[in-house]
Amino acid sequence: MKNNLIKGLLAVLISSNASEVPAQGGNALMSPVEETIHYLFDGVDLRDWPQVRAQMADELWADYSSMTQQPGANIAADQLVANWEAFLPGFQNTYHQLGHIDVNIEGDQAHASFRGLAMHYLPGHEGGDSWTVYGQYDVQLSARGEEAWVIDRMVFNFEGQGGNEQLPALAQENASAGKTFTTAFHCPRSPQRRFYFL
Repeated sequence: MKNNLIKGLLAVLISSNASEVPAQGGNALMSPVEETIHYLFDGVDLRDWPQVRAQMADELWADYSSMTQQPGANIAADQLVANWEAFLPGFQNTYHQLGHIDVNIEGDQAHASFRGLAMHYLPGHEGGDSWTVYGQYDVQLSARGEEAWVIDRMVFNFEGQGGNEQLPALAQENASAGKTFTTAFHCPRSPQRRFYFL
């Protein structure tokens, strides 16, 4: 009976049947805050940059200093998306896996905290085909309308990495040389994938 319960829970958490999950704005499995976060990362992996941009305020605080040693800063959302677009397509694929999202809402402000795992794939290089980064995110969002939210602060707290740590530089070389990949990875536009890890 325990195994059946676990199987049933997993079926709900990772359902890939689009007819079972409402479209954005009405997802029974996620709050609007969670939807915004999933749409951001889904858009990154799909390289759907307008979708990524739509989840952000016009300006936001972005802080990846724990990994890059560069201080956090306010940045125009258009510029941040352009930076990602100029780098990530140098990988053949990326895939973001999110842990449970803790959400706290106070008026028109929301705070979300979750752990994340980012996998980057670029075959054909000595040292391995993949590079993985993991850590914890703190995200602040502001209300836009009755049920929509946009991200205006994102802080990544780096915990570790694995795989071929030379791949980021190789991906940047690819992107700078115009050798980019149209991602072969596909996930539904409705943010159904919800994976948990400890």
